[in-house]
Amino acid sequence: MTTAALFKNTSSTPVEALKKTGLDFSTIYIQFADKVYSKCLSMLKDEYLAEDLSQEIFMKIFMNMSRFENKSKFSTWVYAITHNSCVDFLRRKNRKKKLEALRKESVRLHQPEETPAFRLKEMKSKELHNIMKNISFSEEEILRMKYELGMSIKDIAQELGKTESAVKMKILRAKTKARKVKLDLFSKN
Repeated sequence: MTTAALFKNTSSTPVEALKKTGLDFSTIYIQFADKVYSKCLSMLKDEYLAEDLSQEIFMKIFMNMSRFENKSKFSTWVYAITHNSCVDFLRRKNRKKKLEALRKESVRLHQPEETPAFRLKEMKSKELHNIMKNISFSEEEILRMKYELGMSIKDIAQELGKTESAVKMKILRAKTKARKVKLDLFSKN
């Protein structure tokens, strides 16, 4: 019996259906492994990443079997998990690249010049660097996206997969935390 036939016209959850027929998760894996891997490979363009993500996807499928509601074919559900996992992976990878580029640029900008005006700017830059070291990665990330990259709220929301309202709140909280850190670090002097 194929998994498509197994989940078609049944009111039970996939786990219950598996128990009733005696099939195990390996049956699902055998039927969908090549399709999941092929989709990952086509989106990620890297064999090793596709293999790793395929394994993660099957873990997600297994852990979320009880959430399958028979509103679509089981294969459609597997495809959606695969596609969304690949998109999420690519977003995380892209975000990491942008932040690494920002860090490299920040280091490049900290190269000293011999002008008094630059010294003042360098002092401010060091203050900012110390503040950024004392806030969380996500707070630093959102502040850099907004103020270094000049991204709009809409673009940040899209990049992070959040609503614009949530992004505005995250920026407000990050700025508040940065101000508090600045006071804590520099008001002692």
